[in-house]
This record gives sequence, C-alpha cells and structure tokens, in this order.
Amino acid sequence: MLGAIIAGGIISIVVYSTGAMGKGDIEIALLCGIFIGWKYSLIMIILSFVSGGIIGVLLIAFKIKGRKDYIAFGPFLALGTLLVIFFGNNILNWYLQMFF
Repeated sequence: MLGAIIAGGIISIVVYSTGAMGKGDIEIALLCGIFIGWKYSLIMIILSFVSGGIIGVLLIAFKIKGRKDYIAFGPFLALGTLLVIFFGNNILNWYLQMFF
C-alpha cells in the first residue's frame, strides 16, 4: 500500500502542479505501486521519467513530434514497472553500492 502512496503521490504532484499529465497516469502509477511495493516505487518513477525523456527527445529530434505535442506517459510507467520487475533488485543493489 505504501508503494501506491509513493508512486501515486509523486505523479499527483506533477499532475496538479503542472497539468502536464492526465489523471489516468495517477491511476496507472497507483496500480503499479501496489504491484511492485514501496521499495521499488521510486525506482519505477525515475525509470519512467528517464525513458519518457529519452523517447521524447528522440521524437523531437527526428521531427516526429513537436515540443508542444502530447506524448502518452502510461506506456513509460508500464516500461518502468517491467524494468523494475526484471532488474529492480540489481538496480537497487547497484545504487546502494555506489553511494553507501
């Protein structure tokens, strides 16, 4: 349940402070947070933002999308969740070894 609060809370802050995302992203983040748990929720959000940013930059660079065009964030939340499911423990161990 704490995973849902962490993931949903972070996305809620972005949605309500900037209006850059839809409320469906909050629901997806909540469900993903429930599924993966509190330890991996923050990693999932970071991976989602990084993958979305990389794809967004590539789409703009190749002139497929413009800077003002919308890009759905739900697929990147799903990608972040899948990456955490398969590699979450390795990512967490790498991070802890790097900084602690």
